This record gives sequence, structure tokens and C-alpha cells, in this order.
Amino acid sequence: MILPITQGRRFSELFDLATAYTHRRLRVVSDDEFFSSDDPLHWIAERAQRETCEELWKQPQILGDLARANPLNLPKNDLDILESWQHCFTSTFYVASLPGGRKGELAFTVGNQTFVVYGIAKSISSIIGKLPAIVKTTLLPFKDKITYAMFMLQYPVDLGKNMREQMESQLDSNVAAGRIVRTGAELVAIAPKIEERRIERGLEDLRYSMQMEERAAGPLEGQHKGALVGLSEKERDEAILAHMRKQDTKDRPHFAQKHIDKCCHPGEPVFSLQELVALPDGIEDYEIEDDFDPVEEEEYWENFADPQNLDDVLCLCEESQIRQFRELANKGGRWHVSASDLDSSKSKVDCPMPMQGLCHYFHEGDGYVAIMPNDVVEASRDLDWDGILSYAKKRSQALHYIENLVELRGIVPVEEAVRLYKIAYPNGIIDANRLADMLFDALDTMQFGACMVAISGTDTSYFVHYEVLWEHRRSVGIDTLEDGSFEVAENSKVINWLLAEQKGKEPRPLTQEMLDAESVFTWATMQPPAIATRNFLDEHVPDEADDYFFADKVIEDLMMEVFWGTTPESIQTFFDILEQNGFYPDESQLNGLVELWTNMCNGLPCWPNNGWSPNQLAARMSRHRLFFNPDGSFMKAGRNDPCPCGSGKKFKRCCGR
Repeated sequence: MILPITQGRRFSELFDLATAYTHRRLRVVSDDEFFSSDDPLHWIAERAQRETCEELWKQPQILGDLARANPLNLPKNDLDILESWQHCFTSTFYVASLPGGRKGELAFTVGNQTFVVYGIAKSISSIIGKLPAIVKTTLLPFKDKITYAMFMLQYPVDLGKNMREQMESQLDSNVAAGRIVRTGAELVAIAPKIEERRIERGLEDLRYSMQMEERAAGPLEGQHKGALVGLSEKERDEAILAHMRKQDTKDRPHFAQKHIDKCCHPGEPVFSLQELVALPDGIEDYEIEDDFDPVEEEEYWENFADPQNLDDVLCLCEESQIRQFRELANKGGRWHVSASDLDSSKSKVDCPMPMQGLCHYFHEGDGYVAIMPNDVVEASRDLDWDGILSYAKKRSQALHYIENLVELRGIVPVEEAVRLYKIAYPNGIIDANRLADMLFDALDTMQFGACMVAISGTDTSYFVHYEVLWEHRRSVGIDTLEDGSFEVAENSKVINWLLAEQKGKEPRPLTQEMLDAESVFTWATMQPPAIATRNFLDEHVPDEADDYFFADKVIEDLMMEVFWGTTPESIQTFFDILEQNGFYPDESQLNGLVELWTNMCNGLPCWPNNGWSPNQLAARMSRHRLFFNPDGSFMKAGRNDPCPCGSGKKFKRCCGR
């Protein structure tokens, strides 16, 4: 149900007048922010009107002053409407269809009172969507009807079975008892009682909130304060590392020992490629291509005895691997390591990991012996190890840069990624063909943390985060190309959606702080909004969870949702992830958790914003400076407060103008 067209138009005109008068009185926002230049059909900016009205409904007597001043010589009927709006009612309502009511009648229920509310230009059900729902709004009398004050905040949380049954029972009880308010006159008549109850409820809520805060401040039943509470970041990292070492020693062998055990050749060590070729196939991680015949297999192994081929192989390795192989070659191709040396709690050595053709392991005594074939040792004498290490460093640098660029933005044109890399590292791999070959090699060997996507029918290719394709793999037609890249259809929904969202938003550049971290995701987990959430979780660890891993695991699970960007379902996903990790919040924790999640979503990067956080993008696109607290929450500055920019001036004389 909606207001008749003429009434809806008049309501909007009076509402704008009330907002403009309140703006002149309270100056909640500046004049530049108040008057809209983007919407020719609405002369007041929507955000400014919403913020101004939030203050108006706290001081509705301003409307009485407006009616008495009557600056536009309004007729008495309009003045009566403005005065009646002093009897507004702001609350959080349960919205559902009115039992036994006419088609489209919606019931707004709070406690033992239910209101039948009309839409203005659109039906309320078309705005809300799925019913029932929980919304916060202000109800206003309007002639013979009740409507709402233009803005409605919907809480996108699915109602649990118990809560829904409780709400439905209250609505049915109100209908049976006749506690239904249908007209504006009825709302005005009961307004004094509502106000009394509001004040009483406010005092009760205050007492209740204090009780809830006391409960939320400490662990509830089934929760406990974790062992990491109160530690500095450095102390926290050290405590987690010590715990991991203890678990390694107690529960499982060191990764290196476990891996080497699986790769050990049977029998006595052999030292030539010919002898290694003769060993039985089937050792895990050492299988040669199935379609190799014996001659091809021998030729394959002999390639490692050619310095040029050996150079090519080593250039695909990590710096640490290359140093290990060089040390193994310097030892004459033989390196004994005992099992105790590989104990994770002692970590005495960093031995070379098994690698086909370069490093082979055999059992020897109480440990193992790493063997580099004699032919390979001889070939390594002609290698430019320093040159190989230099190239490996540049290769790692390029991969790390582009991987982080993709993590920050989700999707990046290949040409742009290469251009930005060359700017960031002018002494890096600057030959375009060599850089392209390096990227394809990394894609082919799965050493690159992104995928390359070619859009069918175009000349454009993109580096795309794996999560983009994985999340939408069923809705995206994906063909893997021989070089390890992917080809997707021109009408790929997810790619087109992400590119459309990023359009017109200047890409966020990588910072040195991001590059110094293991990844952009790792960097994001160490930003204040994420740390605030992590610290709360450290304080409230489920009894079944591990103190040292619980909070970080939850943050890791949440981070991907943050990077996808906020959607109406985000808050529900947040609580789903908490429950998947064994954390079941109670009523006292809900508000605090919602605030923490909101601050994370607003204060950390997201892909639709081209890597900017919503807070940063709002500040960049606003005509006036916006300020946010480190945890991602909005920083409110009074007109007479010192300006947050640090100029020393009052806010109204500086960034608040």
C-alpha cells in the first residue's frame, strides 16, 4: 500500500522543507554537502538529508518552531501536518504481513504495539524484499495514514526459528487484543504514552546495555580467555611459533623429514645419472612422463649434465633452493644429514629438498644422504651461480609484485601489471619477452599465485585472482589453454561485474608496506580493523578451540569475504563463518560483533573498489575530507572541535567548511 500520488508528492515537499529548516538550525553537514548537484530531481543530497533527519527526530520540537515561523506562508493544513510530526516514533520494528489484513497491508511491530504503515512512492514490501524483516525507521502521522520518514535501515540478518516464532506470537497477540494503530490521528493520540514508554524503555535499555557490556567484556559460558590475550604483536607471534614447534615435536615429524622419507630411493646410494636411471620407477615425486620410452628417459636425465640445460632448470628454482644446490655441489655432491638434525624443535640444518635430476635421497645409517649425480656436479662447475641467483631474485621479485597487485585489486590487465612492475623495479627484468616467458613458466608450474585470463573475441588479457574463477566456476565457461592460462567467454558475468564495478575508480597502488609482507592478505590481517576483531576473538575463545590458532583462523576465513566487498548478505556470512569455527555469540555480543565486522568491511581493501577500502574511496570521492579512526569507524568531529587534519584550526573553519 502506498500514499496516493498527490499525497506522496506533498509529503515529499513538506519533508524537504522540514529538512532544510533543520539544516539551517543545526548545520549537521556543510552547505556544500547538503545541496545536491548530482541529482537534478532532488535538490537535497540523500546522505545529507538522512544525517540531518537523524538529529531532527531527536529534537522534533524544531517542527513546532517551523510551523509557528511559517517562512513560506503555508496553508493551515500543511502546518498541522508539520506540527503532527512532532509525534514521531523511532524504533526497530519487526515487519510482516498483517494477519487477516487487506492485501499489501504491512504490520510494523515493536513490543505490544503494531502499526499499519504506508509506503510513499513505492510499496514498502518492494523496498524491503523478503519478509519478514527487521528494520529501523521513524513513523510519522500523515493525515489519515501512517507512513515512514523517507529512510529505512534494514538489518540483513536471517531470523532464527526461535526469534521468528517469538515475533509472530507477539504480532498475533497484538492483533487479537486490538493493539493495532492504523491512522495518523491514532498515532498522535497515543504519542504521549509511547514517549513515556520510550523514556522508561530507554532507562531499561541503559541498565540492560550495562549488564550486557559487563557480560560481553568477559568470556561467556563455553568460552574462555585465550593464552594470547594482552600480548604485544611480537610476543604474540613468538608465542604462536613456540606453540607450533611444540606441536611439531609432539604430534608429527618435521615437514622436511616427512617429505624426504617419502622420496628416499631404496638400497645403497648411487652417484651417476646412468645408475639413477636404472633405479626402479615409482618413487613418489620422481615419476618421469608415462609416455617416455627408455631412450627418451635417458636423454631426459642426461639434460641435467648439460650446463646450459642445468642453468635453465635452476632459473626456475627459489633463491633458497639454488643456494642449497650450490652448497651440495660444493660438498662434492654428497651431504649426510641425521634424523635428529631435521627435528623441528632443533632445526639444526636447512638441507636441500628432493628435486628430480638435481638432488636425490637415500637412507644411510641413522639418517639420510643427499646425492647430486657426479655428472651434474661436473656440469655445475661451469655455471654462473651468482648470475643465476641474481636472476632468481629478480624473478621472485616480479612474481611477488604482480601476485600482490592481483591480491589487492582482484583483476589487473596484463599490460598494466607489467608496466607497473617496470616502474617499481627499473633494475628488474625489463626485457618484455623474457618477463613474459618467466610468467608463463610460473603459470605452467603453478608457482604463480594468480591465473591469466584471455577474454574471447578480444585482444585483452588479465591477471585474475584464483578466487574470482573458483567462486564462480559454475557460472563461468572456462577453458584451460596449453600455456597454463585460461580463456573465458566475452559474457563472463563475474569478470564483467568486477570490471564494471572498478570502472571510473582509480586503481590503488601497492605500498612498500604491502610488498614487505608475505602477501596483501597477510598485510590486511595486520591492519587495525582486523586486529580489533582478532583481539575480541582472543578474549572469547570457544572451549573446544586452540587458543593459538582460533582467532587467526577466523580472520583468515573472513578476509576473503572482505576483499569481495560488502553485500546485503555479508553480515549473515560473518556469523556463518563464526559458527563454522565453533563460536556461537549470544545476545550480549551481537552489537559489538556487528560493529567490528562493519569496521573491517569499511576499513580494508576490496576488489570492486579497485583495491581501495570503502572509507578511502568515500574520502577520495567526497568534495570534503572525511576522517576515520584506525579501526575503520567513522570519526565524528564537532563544528568547534579541533580539525582532525592537524591544522590546529576549528573543524568548521578548516575541513568542515
